[in-house]
Amino acid sequence: MKQINLEQMETISLSELLKFAQAESVVLVSSDGETFILKRLSEEDKDDVEFAIEVEALRKSKSFQEFLDERLNYKTTKSIEEILADVEADIAANTPSE
Repeated sequence: MKQINLEQMETISLSELLKFAQAESVVLVSSDGETFILKRLSEEDKDDVEFAIEVEALRKSKSFQEFLDERLNYKTTKSIEEILADVEADIAANTPSE
């Protein structure tokens, strides 16, 4: 893992940083001491990142949060057997008789 102190570097371009990150992970230290990591992602990592982005978007979605709140307030539940019976009854009621 390579560490780069950005304050001590005269100028380093983003493309140079990406070249370093292709070979190994890079720890970047900003002038105020904050640290960041620049890492090449594997295909599995990319899937994890995409999932995390979707989760974060849903967390910030007011309409999705309202939907969850509404679902939380449902008082009645049905067993799978009751649901299957309802579906079968609906199918029977909507099937034309011969």
